[in-house]
Amino acid sequence: MDSRESRRNSTRLSASKKVLDNLQPGHTLNDAQKTKQNLVESLDFDISESVIFLQHRLSGLFSTSEFWIETYRWIVIMVIGICTGCVAFYIDFFLKYMTQVKFDILLDSWAKPGSGKSFGDVFVVWLFINAGLTIIASILVSFIEPVAGGSGIPEIKCLLNGCRIRNVIRFKTLLVKSTGVLFSVAATLPVGKEGPMIHSGAIIGGGLSQGYSPTFGFKTPFLRLSQSFRTDLEKRDFVAAGAAAGVTAAFGAPIGGTLFSLEEGSSFYNQKLIWKNFFGCMVTGITINFLKAGAIVKGLSWGQLSAKGLVDFGAFSAKGQKYEIQELPFFVFLGIFGGLLGALFNTLNTKLTIWRKKNSSTPAKRFAEAVSISLIVSIVLVLPAYAFFRANPHVFCRHISEITDGNPGTTRQFYCPDDHFNEPATLFFTQSEDAILHLLHQGAEFKFHYGLLFVFFILYYLLACLVYGIAVPSGLFVPSLLAGCIYGRIYGQLLQEIFPFIQPGTYALCGAASMLGGMARITISVVVILVEATQDVTFAPPVTLTIMFAKFVGDVFNHGLYDIHIHLNCVPMLEYDPPQKAEVLLAKDVSRLQKLVTFPVLPTVRQVWEALTQTRHNAFPVVEECSNDEREKLMDQSSHPKGLGAGPGHLVGMISRDEIVMILSRRAWFSSDEGLPSVVKMVVRDPKGLLLDYEEIREPYPRFPNINDIHISPGDMDNVVDLSPYMNHAPYTVRDVAPISRTFRQFRYLGLRHLPIVNSRNIIVGILTRKNLTPEALEEVLATKSPEELRVLATRMSTAPDVDVVRRLTMVGRPVL
Repeated sequence: MDSRESRRNSTRLSASKKVLDNLQPGHTLNDAQKTKQNLVESLDFDISESVIFLQHRLSGLFSTSEFWIETYRWIVIMVIGICTGCVAFYIDFFLKYMTQVKFDILLDSWAKPGSGKSFGDVFVVWLFINAGLTIIASILVSFIEPVAGGSGIPEIKCLLNGCRIRNVIRFKTLLVKSTGVLFSVAATLPVGKEGPMIHSGAIIGGGLSQGYSPTFGFKTPFLRLSQSFRTDLEKRDFVAAGAAAGVTAAFGAPIGGTLFSLEEGSSFYNQKLIWKNFFGCMVTGITINFLKAGAIVKGLSWGQLSAKGLVDFGAFSAKGQKYEIQELPFFVFLGIFGGLLGALFNTLNTKLTIWRKKNSSTPAKRFAEAVSISLIVSIVLVLPAYAFFRANPHVFCRHISEITDGNPGTTRQFYCPDDHFNEPATLFFTQSEDAILHLLHQGAEFKFHYGLLFVFFILYYLLACLVYGIAVPSGLFVPSLLAGCIYGRIYGQLLQEIFPFIQPGTYALCGAASMLGGMARITISVVVILVEATQDVTFAPPVTLTIMFAKFVGDVFNHGLYDIHIHLNCVPMLEYDPPQKAEVLLAKDVSRLQKLVTFPVLPTVRQVWEALTQTRHNAFPVVEECSNDEREKLMDQSSHPKGLGAGPGHLVGMISRDEIVMILSRRAWFSSDEGLPSVVKMVVRDPKGLLLDYEEIREPYPRFPNINDIHISPGDMDNVVDLSPYMNHAPYTVRDVAPISRTFRQFRYLGLRHLPIVNSRNIIVGILTRKNLTPEALEEVLATKSPEELRVLATRMSTAPDVDVVRRLTMVGRPVL
């Protein structure tokens, strides 16, 4: 028995030591990062079920308004799909003709034998055109709307997670995004238009659903029906629908768009939302097909719905691009390689982004950086192509009859004889989508030169890493797909020399998938997007295999690029599960970092005014008085600001800052020397007309008045505000002894903005926000623990069977050791 007990104690001590090593404090935010994080407010996806809200809801149950609201919801989804398709058509239409002028006229007219134009002439004009286009795109982002830079996918992910990013779904952002991407893509930067299209769709979804534009003061005739959609909860679902429609417009993939919104964009989803999003995606697909068929795609007329999205990979079904079962290990290796390259890409871009934040923080510096990088890209894309051609023109000038598939019209003659094309210029000197088509669809008998492909991959890979993050609208899907196509084609051609049945185009497709999976860590939606875009479901197994291994390998080294940029921007986005270290902390350990201001049910205007002007809190617990002994004990132990608010008390409700500000702005208070009518009388009759209804409270959403813009005379400061009709009488709460992991899940899964912490007597002892639950905040809590306290925590965690006993001892105040 002694030896068995000794072994058991030895095992526990070993486990405790391992846990103690894991509990050592890790990364925390510095003061500058905390200041930046504090500027990000949270959205509230919880409904405040106050008396006036329940009255408003009850009045709708006995009418037909619920039916018409649901019908109108479907109509709004349809309109979002149509408008997203129109924006995609606008981008595709003007971009097509801008690039046609640039490439077909400048290069194919000037860069011909006997044209009289030297390479130097073409090169200088090329630099000026690309620099001019980049200047326009960068001015729009650097000086007009900075949030329109990049792809916008990280910002939309944060918004759907519950973080309020300023101006991210404003109409001005839509104009800058959709117009700026025209110039950034036309400047031949290694960027795509699919990310900005997703952001544009999200803006359309968030804007059209509201029925009102605060910027222009425009109200639609359907504003009455739209009132039900003017909440953070409802707007979130419409933004998700718009993002899904944006993916459909970019790739022509309705199912892939729905899954992308589910996998990468939305933190909250339900069955009804999936069906509505799919309907919106189908409407977007029909809209973009209809418009492109009549105005852009040659050979099609109005009404023929066989056009593609903004990015066309071509159909594989009739191309002979097949694979056999013995090739599956080759796809696994391709996925591993893609995961390594994606992780390296993320690491390089992370270091570059950190450098940018330190050295290119002003609009002028960001503008200068974008123009400088544009010149670098223009030089790098031209000089290697010309160098390859000059080194061996007979090898790289190939006859047009060698084109076995794809579109011969996308080749570049570039100083080659008539009926010939320049192989380096066809890859370097063209739009990314055209290069992808050549790499995917040139048959097994067409051999790209290995040296050319290798140089093209290295340069394009580094340029894409350099460009992502500059002050222009830019997507990363197409650059990632092109980089993956290049090394996939190299890999396929090498295998073909050993195994003649190999189709290099298939490996180019799987290489594109592996690069995107290794960089962005997107899985199922990318598989479906590529399958829909290639119009052949037989490619699903190899694409799935490569993406799966690319994600597994990439996750070993770092996170996906979008998550990395969210972290670098200090946005408090909450993942699905809490950090493992949080298992040993309790809710009360974290709540001590949060100052608490409470209100009585009947505060004076002065109490409310002082609390609103002296704090930035967005919600306030409403309490009833507790005993003097409890009050003094909690005042000493907690962080209640003395002289501000009501102090500790029994929690009876919660009320938001916006609701209190609206009460003060409408002067809904009572004189302190007259009796207050009961809540029931106020709700039923409200003889004094001082009770605000739910629609009045929510009318200014989302731009509620600021407390500093409200004038209150000194004579009104002693009047009384009755909070009982407006507060949430049954807010979600958590016990102070609850594990922080359980608290995290309750906060995260319910989409809360504030979570009150109460003790066993329902006395408020703290309040949690998402900023208290981030990994960095929890690391900061651990950093405040002494070595002895960490050993106690490690002992708790390493002795799992005794956890319940430890919690009970903690609740009754008994020592744990």
